[in-house]
Amino acid sequence: MRSFADLPAQIAALARGRERLGVVLLDAFGWSFVERHAGHPFLQRLEIEPLDSQFPSTTTAHLTTLYTGLPVEEHGLYEWRVYEPLAADVIRPLPFLPARDGDPPLTLAPRDVFPGPSVFERSEVPCTVLQPAAIAGTQYASAAFAGATVVPFETIEEGARLLGTFPGLTYLYWDRIDAVGHKHGPSSANQNETTEYTINDGTDARLGPTTRLPDGRIAFGGLANGRVYLFDPANESLVYVDGIGTLKDGMTARGESEIWVSEMGTVLDRIDWNGAVAADAGTDSASADAAVDAGSDGGPVADAGQD
Repeated sequence: MRSFADLPAQIAALARGRERLGVVLLDAFGWSFVERHAGHPFLQRLEIEPLDSQFPSTTTAHLTTLYTGLPVEEHGLYEWRVYEPLAADVIRPLPFLPARDGDPPLTLAPRDVFPGPSVFERSEVPCTVLQPAAIAGTQYASAAFAGATVVPFETIEEGARLLGTFPGLTYLYWDRIDAVGHKHGPSSANQNETTEYTINDGTDARLGPTTRLPDGRIAFGGLANGRVYLFDPANESLVYVDGIGTLKDGMTARGESEIWVSEMGTVLDRIDWNGAVAADAGTDSASADAAVDAGSDGGPVADAGQD
């Protein structure tokens, strides 16, 4: 079995022989998640090969390997907090901060810690890095992505749509699976829902765009799997109604073409299956029944951002 540390060389070789190559890293989406979601149509279309992770199997260790081409025992950045001899102290390399909030700022330059040149500086083809906007401009990124054009994005859908639009090598990183796992646990419902949202609405190009609802939640139209998803950024929860009316978490389905999102019996929003969103706050159940009978115009879900 090959190691994760072998990937940078393999990616470079593949990129040399192609007009375009896309590399997607879903942080924390390890083999246990592949097995957990093995029945998903997207994963079933892939040719999946397991890799040995490095030790420790941390984000810091593996991202730095991917960006330097060096195994963790050579680049030395192995954890969220590491001892840095040049600082004579423990630092946090990814956010490039001292170990403790409130400590004096680091006097080091990112290049002092990140062993360059990066794989993008050494690449024989043009390189583009797609990063979540919140972390696209960090000091660590200034060294790790040197030699590449960095393009920030807000949602996984936006990032996925950018794949294939640039010549050469395009690398996309998505951090939400890892972030939700740290907050709620790797076996939590939140983690499963975030993973499903990612592989459905991010990596499957047949899925539709998004609409932000009046209450802040986001509706995702699932063109490939026949589902409408609702994502609540406030508590990072995801619920859905599928094409035959299966319900989850307080959603009320009325037929296959529309759903009603309810709270304490009051209809808050009407979502047409492939149509626009209408806010119906305060509508009683009789009015809701009448509105369901009116049917759907079947238009596409409007495009909007998330987070």
